[in-house]
Amino acid sequence: MSDLPSISRFLADEAATLDLGEAWSSRLNAPLVIYLKGDLGAGKTTLTRGILRGLGHRGPVKSPTYAIVESYPLKPFTLHHYVKHQRRNQLRRQILGTNPK
Repeated sequence: MSDLPSISRFLADEAATLDLGEAWSSRLNAPLVIYLKGDLGAGKTTLTRGILRGLGHRGPVKSPTYAIVESYPLKPFTLHHYVKHQRRNQLRRQILGTNPK
């Protein structure tokens, strides 16, 4: 992933994160992979929720920390939200308190 372009942005609160996700949603076309990097609770799922809302999804959006994938069938395409495999095991250990940060 280090060869990929990186964007870093500070978002003041949940509303700003949702707004950015909704704004980005109009520019997404499949096939596309977006890597979101951040600590647990950084807002990755909130940004995904904003993207999904912008694409017309009105239901709940769950973090895939404990699931392999959360899929959302939409009109233009299906969005798959997942935690990268090696990262998922590290997150589980952090949540359970068996892995120092």
